[in-house]
Amino acid sequence: MAGKISRRKFIGVMGTSLAALGAVGSESCRSKRAVKPKKVEEFPALKKDLNGMRAELKLLKRNLVGIRKARGDFGPLASQFAKKQRVYRHHHIAYAELRGKKRNQIERPHTGNPPNEVEIANIKKRYAAG
Repeated sequence: MAGKISRRKFIGVMGTSLAALGAVGSESCRSKRAVKPKKVEEFPALKKDLNGMRAELKLLKRNLVGIRKARGDFGPLASQFAKKQRVYRHHHIAYAELRGKKRNQIERPHTGNPPNEVEIANIKKRYAAG
């Protein structure tokens, strides 16, 4: 061979790759990325409920901020938001623990704000059964 030509120039000139022509041998010029297998979702019902709760919380928060900016009465909406936030927190912890995460990987609550363990156990039982 008189001189080497780069793969990019060769593809640009000839319109095909070196591997397709057999110039390189059995291996291809490009590095092959490992294709990840599609992840099978564990506990799809719980995941669906979490996504619904997340969307509802987002909407409530927008409404709450709008009412606060308008200087209106946001008391009932704020208490509703806090309750739903707490329910979401317990579902999130249960979902993560069902998937094998440890509690310290999920959250580190403040001293006076522990999650309700009974509620988390009930959620786990409900969704683990089916």
